[in-house]
Amino acid sequence: MRSRYRLDALPRAGGIDAPSAEAASAIFFAMHDLLRDGRIERRLETLEALAAALPDGPCCVAHRLIQSKGKTRRFAGAFALAQRAELIGFLRAAIAGRDLRELLVGPAPGAALEWVVHIDEDAQFLRYAPA
Repeated sequence: MRSRYRLDALPRAGGIDAPSAEAASAIFFAMHDLLRDGRIERRLETLEALAAALPDGPCCVAHRLIQSKGKTRRFAGAFALAQRAELIGFLRAAIAGRDLRELLVGPAPGAALEWVVHIDEDAQFLRYAPA
């Protein structure tokens, strides 16, 4: 396994450029906070169930990697925007290649943060919603 996980295999969603590093960090921590403060809405048993739970249009995908130094936390993972079909294809390949990492998937930038899907290395998919 590589030490730095990359989401390069995800094509840019509809030609939309990914947000700046600062904006990606803010989006990641908003999704991360929803995991901490929200509730598990449901467990999605398969990739097909995950695909059905995702909306049309782009989604934010972030490798859940945080570096801490003292009390300062920094998002250190990769960030991308992906369409539902592209994301499912990426996840299918990552699972088959045994290279799935912990990811957060959320709504497109600018949309209300009404849900976040947490994906772990064992291909378990949990959808969180605000408490």
